[in-house]
Amino acid sequence: AFSPSGERMCFCGIWGTGAGASRPSGVWGILPEWAFFAGAMALHLSRWYEGNRYCGRCGGRMEGKYGQRALACPECGNTVYPGIAPVVMVAVTDGDRLLMTKYADRSLPQWVLISGFVEAGETLEEAAEREVYEETGIRIRNLQYFGSQPWGFSGSVIAGIMQNPFPSNPSFRGVVS
Repeated sequence: AFSPSGERMCFCGIWGTGAGASRPSGVWGILPEWAFFAGAMALHLSRWYEGNRYCGRCGGRMEGKYGQRALACPECGNTVYPGIAPVVMVAVTDGDRLLMTKYADRSLPQWVLISGFVEAGETLEEAAEREVYEETGIRIRNLQYFGSQPWGFSGSVIAGIMQNPFPSNPSFRGVVS
């Protein structure tokens, strides 16, 4: 991806999984999985409640809607539900190699899978193809849905997409191997 001034926004690289290959590190394993997801959901909902205290239609004070995870305005009847922004995360593989990126403009030190928000009017597949192209210059096809998980930190649900095999003769911009 590039900034408006044309500067590179991320670097891309290939991580091997064979013997002696370096791998990205992480902090997983500190909390049980259920606690991690419960905390992420609590964060998502607390941000949603905070941002929806007043009705966007008439300005009235919103109230919890009985039996639903929703807020309703007693003044005008407007009902709102937690917003969920879809995100794609794409694993582009070639045998035991995995294409990953590292953002040049963020303090995030880890290598990450290619990901991004789905834009209005875009399918998950189109978003995956666009994100991989924007971040690496590689055009991908033959995508396969892997799974999904909520991501309360950004009010999202992440759809995992896999692309295999690796496109033949990829042309990388700024490859780090």
